[in-house]
Amino acid sequence: MYKLDITYSWDDAEEGMQFTSFQKAWEKAKEMAGHLRYWSNGMGELHCHGKREITQDDLPETLKHVYQELWNSGAGCPEYVVEYDGEYYLAVFCEYVIDTYLDALSRAEKLMYRNKGCCVVSCKTDANDYELYFLIPAETEKSEFDRLEKEAVTALLG
Repeated sequence: MYKLDITYSWDDAEEGMQFTSFQKAWEKAKEMAGHLRYWSNGMGELHCHGKREITQDDLPETLKHVYQELWNSGAGCPEYVVEYDGEYYLAVFCEYVIDTYLDALSRAEKLMYRNKGCCVVSCKTDANDYELYFLIPAETEKSEFDRLEKEAVTALLG
């Protein structure tokens, strides 16, 4: 069974690295669904966890900032306003077949190691297909976010 759960903290980091991040790989998308909750789709349409449409006024305050200031339809990869285990993020997303997934995962993890609070979440969607999300914390300042977004897209697309 393919299941990986690694949480990194300052004590685990190599010298000079500062972060509290995690990487989680789920065997099935259904397992991940209990942890990763969407507040938007990749086109920026808002909804409450896929169950009902909402407006910006319905978003938690932190996610209003993410949606209004950080979300970008032209980033190069789809972006989602998400919640993962109660924490808010902007997720940069890509899909892979097994041949390209492991390289993309490695690049995403390297980026995560260098950036405090960023996380990598992935899941196997069928026998040979995978989804990979690079999560950028909602509290990220715009200039820092712009840098991370570009690096995440580069990491995910190779």
